[in-house]
Amino acid sequence: MGLARTPAGPLCAALALTALTGCGVITYPEPPEPHRPASAPGERRILEPEKAGGLIKVPELGLPDHIDLGPARLAGRTLAGYYRLPSVDVEDGPGRFSLVIAAETGSDLAESRRDHFLKEVLGEDSFGLYGQTGQDTPGPLGGTSFCGWTATPEDGGMACAWSDEDTAGVITFPSGGTSEKDLEKIIRTFVAMRHDIER
Repeated sequence: MGLARTPAGPLCAALALTALTGCGVITYPEPPEPHRPASAPGERRILEPEKAGGLIKVPELGLPDHIDLGPARLAGRTLAGYYRLPSVDVEDGPGRFSLVIAAETGSDLAESRRDHFLKEVLGEDSFGLYGQTGQDTPGPLGGTSFCGWTATPEDGGMACAWSDEDTAGVITFPSGGTSEKDLEKIIRTFVAMRHDIER
């Protein structure tokens, strides 16, 4: 797993603050197996499920002010919101939730949309994810995907991004852990969440 250092952006700063307040690493359980087969490429849509990969949608919580989803004309249906683990209280705030940004888009725009969403999440000064896994974790939906730490492993925050013929998106995992074993579990959670969001 090659390492590419990433300066901390706005989201990373928020996660660092969470760590300093003593919230610590969140325990992510093994995600459930996807319970419905995916549609064929070219037929997939973005949904807004109440649960994704075992996480629960947080209602009526807006995106951070610095997040720009880009021109509406570049996307079809868009999902932008937060999901939380059942063990995380809804009153804990967004620093403990997973931020999900996903959009329907054409194959010619999917990669640029993915990179735009990731840049918005990590911050304009970011060069990418630390410890990026490469393009080897898409799960049954295929396409291109990768995961890594949003700052450094010591900070614990992680994110995953994907693009395929129909969609593009990013999911964050605050305080996911500091080891490669932790990252492997987050990758499995990401695959399960994407499978519930993209059908």
